[in-house]
Amino acid sequence: MPERYRFVLRPMWLATHVVVLAAVVVMVNLGFWQLDRLHEKQALADTLEARADEAPVPLDSLVEPGDGVDAVDDLRYRNASATGTYLIEDEVLVANRTLGGQPGYWVVTPLQVSEREAVPVVRGFVELVVGDEGVPVAAVAPPPGTVTVAGWVEGTSERGRFGGSDDRPGRIDRFNRLDLERLAEQVDVPLDPVALVAEDQQPPTDGDLLSAVARPEPDLGPHLGYAGQWFLFALVFGIGYPLMLRRQARIYAERALESDTPEPTDRPHRSSSEPVARV
Repeated sequence: MPERYRFVLRPMWLATHVVVLAAVVVMVNLGFWQLDRLHEKQALADTLEARADEAPVPLDSLVEPGDGVDAVDDLRYRNASATGTYLIEDEVLVANRTLGGQPGYWVVTPLQVSEREAVPVVRGFVELVVGDEGVPVAAVAPPPGTVTVAGWVEGTSERGRFGGSDDRPGRIDRFNRLDLERLAEQVDVPLDPVALVAEDQQPPTDGDLLSAVARPEPDLGPHLGYAGQWFLFALVFGIGYPLMLRRQARIYAERALESDTPEPTDRPHRSSSEPVARV
């Protein structure tokens, strides 16, 4: 190592190297994480586009109570249909929903399709003033008897970091999220592990207070731009830090040169051969 760069082995500089290296590693990983999120969004957009125009198939031919998570993931956003009778007494609300900027609830009612199977149906969205009346929501009561529901398949919603928990005893009328496992605990008929989000129902529900829940819109988000920013930051650190060390080495070298230069004197240098005046 050249002498001028030996300062980089000092403890203070070694600590700085570690911090800078760690920062570069973190920024590169954040860039790749953003790319992974972009790929996930792209895969979701492709799935939504591919399944939007599929013909609906009977849901009971795709899933049944007791199926695992893998089956649920494969069915998400597929078009499906179910025929049965609503279990009005088991109706619940999912809070903290919005539609067109309006806060409200999802109305979820199990649809019994056989003696040993029921499908949780997200019948639609109601505004707060309607849902606050409690369940079953009389203003949007479904028609009696047999109905046929067509829509798309949805799974249990993941709990957010700051989301409320539905892990409490007793019957729950208002859920914080679409928690199908918790809903199954309070319904006597075995529930499918997926929900059917209604887009059409025959015969329909009277009135216009119940609005269909829209499918998720494909949105790739800003992940590509964020990834580029993190990679750019890593590049700036990776190139800028060595340049800073080079500049610091030059500064140390200039200081060393100045310290080795003898200081000038005000008195002229006198030769030893010059006679010394005696008084």
